[in-house]
Amino acid sequence: MYLILTLFFISLLSITSMLGYKVSLARNGSLQMRDDVHIAFPDLHKIKKLTRRGFRRYGFIALVIVIKIYVKISLFAKQKFESAKSSIIKILRKNKKFNLEDSFEKREVSGFLKMVSEYKHKVKSIKHKIIEEELGN
Repeated sequence: MYLILTLFFISLLSITSMLGYKVSLARNGSLQMRDDVHIAFPDLHKIKKLTRRGFRRYGFIALVIVIKIYVKISLFAKQKFESAKSSIIKILRKNKKFNLEDSFEKREVSGFLKMVSEYKHKVKSIKHKIIEEELGN
């Protein structure tokens, strides 16, 4: 701990002495200021272009990875659901007291849903007629 503190204070004293030396040279007028300082940085437009290209590439890669993971998870979930469903049906069929056909009795479809499905069929038939007329002309 003491070693770190002594090194810190020695470096702090050396930096202040260097700055003090430069200030004293500037006061005497013997310090010459140069305007042609070259900084080793590339052009900002090039940096912007390179980062955009990199973000675009990595964004595309991330999108592909996310879609692959989504597809794999959905297929896995479907397989597990189907296996669980089949095992439950097997267990229910083994039980003689439980009748599988009675549990899935058909219910009547509501009037609204019937009307919507009829409307969809009408729209589809009209669309097919329009396509046939366009192809015929």
